[in-house]
Parts: sequence; C-alpha cells; structure tokens
Amino acid sequence: MRATYGTAVVADADYGSPVSQEDAQSRAASFMKTYLKDPLSAQYDWKPVKRAWIHMQPTAFKPRMYGYALEGLINSKNSYGGYVGFTSFRFFYRDGKLLQVAELTEDGMWSQVHPPPP
Repeated sequence: MRATYGTAVVADADYGSPVSQEDAQSRAASFMKTYLKDPLSAQYDWKPVKRAWIHMQPTAFKPRMYGYALEGLINSKNSYGGYVGFTSFRFFYRDGKLLQVAELTEDGMWSQVHPPPP
C-alpha cells in the first residue's frame, strides 16, 4: 500500500504507546504557549489523533519513525493585536512524548518547528 507523508502505512509497525486526544491537545497547547506571540488569544480546532509516521531528519537514509499525530488549525493574535488567520500544525508523539511540531507553509510543505532543524 502506498501512502503520502504522515499517513499510517504499516498495520504491524511499532507505533509505541498511544497518546489520548486529551493529552495530545494539552501538550500541543503547552508547546504553543512558548511559540506564539500572544498565546492567551489562541484559538484551536483539533482533528482526532491518528497513527502516523515521520522522518525526524528528512533524508533518504533515516528510517521512518512510527507514532501518533495530532493535527489542528491554530489562530492567534500577532504583535499588532490582530488575528493572523488559522494555520495548520502537526504534532507528532511517540510513547507519550512530543517529538516534532511542524507548520504547514503557504506552498503546502510541512516546515519543522520543533525540534529546530539542524
């Protein structure tokens, strides 16, 4: 079965311990408090947690890492006090730990936010 980036591709892969919807959302919101200019103004629209895979460092030589992803649309105010519009973010968890946060760019690519790219 062929799949696109981030979708579950192998039924018998080791995805680690699942993360609950509540825990995933709470951890994602905590991270966003450190990332957003005005975290108290943040508005969230979460999708359900699902099995997913990533490459921690996107190269052909790194194996896929399986785990769980939470995607959501996030909107908050900028430095001028205006809302910037909803932006897509993906939060990747493995065994309950938040390992990667990515933001969907205007050109449709996922840009790694956390941990910072090398």
